[in-house]
Amino acid sequence: MSISVYRLKPAFVALLRPFARGLAAAGVTANQVTAAACLLSLLYAALLACFPDTPLLWGLLPVCLFLRMALNALDGILAREHRQQSRLGALLNEMGDVVAD
Repeated sequence: MSISVYRLKPAFVALLRPFARGLAAAGVTANQVTAAACLLSLLYAALLACFPDTPLLWGLLPVCLFLRMALNALDGILAREHRQQSRLGALLNEMGDVVAD
């Protein structure tokens, strides 16, 4: 039996759901989480571009990528489960994915 990211996603989302409830209760929107994920990607890319010979930055890249993946899942949970879906959100999400890639 093989394990893929797509088989792990429901469990990952379930782990993030309490964080999403807390964010929603605090008034954080899905669009704000999407913007934060995009900003994280841009800032980390800038750090790597400015300091390409820093092994610690390259070593922390998987942590940054995991955090971005969690933020991406959180914005989806907020949008779907807390009724924050919008056209702007869909656009920001797609743009954020392109920027991060």
